[in-house]
Amino acid sequence: MVNGKVTYKLTVPKDTPAKHARSVIVYSMKTKGVVEGTNTMGLSSQDLAKMKDPGGSVDVHFAPAAPAGTASSWIPTGEDFFLIFRLYGSEKPLFEKTWTLADVERVR
Repeated sequence: MVNGKVTYKLTVPKDTPAKHARSVIVYSMKTKGVVEGTNTMGLSSQDLAKMKDPGGSVDVHFAPAAPAGTASSWIPTGEDFFLIFRLYGSEKPLFEKTWTLADVERVR
């Protein structure tokens, strides 16, 4: 469970082993569904063009309000939540455990 009143960041590296797509979705701890009062539940690799940093990785932000300059990579929270990161068409590095996703970080 993650505190929905705090700002967090997940860095998704450019070498994420997904042949087709990847996504991160936020779910309410209370309802196990959509976080109340939001209209964006997650982001996917279809959104990459507007989110990439110069190195090719992506920082996804989770917060009650979008941190400055992060509107295209922000998923609204506001209540306690959990997230699911999905890989579609997972590739060998995932199965061989040579690739792992970094932990979600609290932004100070």
